[in-house]
Amino acid sequence: MNELAPPRFWAKVFKGPEGKCWIWTGAIGDDGYGRYYLGKGQGGMARPHRYYYEMSIGKRLPDDEELLHQCDVTICVNPDHLEPGSKSDNMVDRSAKRRFKNGSGIRGMDRRGRALRARQLRDEIKANGWTQNRVSAILAGIDPEQPALF
Repeated sequence: MNELAPPRFWAKVFKGPEGKCWIWTGAIGDDGYGRYYLGKGQGGMARPHRYYYEMSIGKRLPDDEELLHQCDVTICVNPDHLEPGSKSDNMVDRSAKRRFKNGSGIRGMDRRGRALRARQLRDEIKANGWTQNRVSAILAGIDPEQPALF
């Protein structure tokens, strides 16, 4: 834990192994991104990755600036995995990583698919912690219960 964010924030974050994602285990919206309720009189709701990133750099990003997840995990709040950029930068990144299928989003997933994947990852982390093969399977869109072929 660190002092930049309140304990209530950290209670909803699971830090993976060194260099890996920090997974948001709180609320997830229907777009697959986390939701953090700031509290009464503090502005309502924030995306946890943006909230913590802004705290870590010590300033608010312009409203039209996006945060690109270099790890492509929508519920990751690790500031080392985030990079500010424009909507155009995000589209270039998406194309370069081939994370689209007919323009529908991350690895061909639509909004509903992103939300389902994010919730499955969150639920896995909450139930079992970080088990690399299970986390990798979920991120690849594979049922972690499916036995390996080899």
